Amino acid sequence: MNHGIFEIFLVSLFLVYFRGWKKLQIQNNEDFSANRLFAYGAGLLSIGIALDTSIDEYAQFSFSLHMVQ
Repeated sequence: MNHGIFEIFLVSLFLVYFRGWKKLQIQNNEDFSANRLFAYGAGLLSIGIALDTSIDEYAQFSFSLHMVQ
């Protein structure tokens, strides 16, 4: 997998979510706090780390690395 395209995809997902979150903040919607934005960003970051590092390459050979992934 081309790592640059994957990173751009993750960043674009975050930007789309951020745009919608910001619109809801302008409307004073209390259901979407900054905690949700942080949780979404942390989730995308963990996906990026699990799939874009060398952990993914070695996970198929080592069960412990697979569990870390």
